[in-house]
Amino acid sequence: MLSKYEEKDISEWGIILKSLNQFIGTGGYLWWVTTVGSAELAFCISRKFWQRGLEYEIIKEIARFGFEKMKLKRIEVRCRVENKALEMILKRLGLTFEGVVLQRKIIKRFKVQVYNLKIYVLTLQEFYDLIKKRH
Repeated sequence: MLSKYEEKDISEWGIILKSLNQFIGTGGYLWWVTTVGSAELAFCISRKFWQRGLEYEIIKEIARFGFEKMKLKRIEVRCRVENKALEMILKRLGLTFEGVVLQRKIIKRFKVQVYNLKIYVLTLQEFYDLIKKRH
């Protein structure tokens, strides 16, 4: 998987909950524009693990990898307009609301579904400011 990133390609990661040694979902980057250092972070975890504080750590670690290993300058995260819980986490992580994409088509469970999505952005500088503030 790491070799894919070294070759400037993307790959999904498995997310393991260490305390249970259990696979709970996947995460990584959906796209990566290497020439400008921009990518979209995404993850999906099993519903029974939602709202346990895991989302914060998952996003933080995927972002850390992006900034430190992929040399990103900007990370986008999209969430459905109605997903207030994730929106709160993104704000807590210091992401900035950038706008709304209307009627975005997404393939989910082998069906095309349409959603309105909010776009949040985290820059390299904002990430390091957040890290400093936490220490």
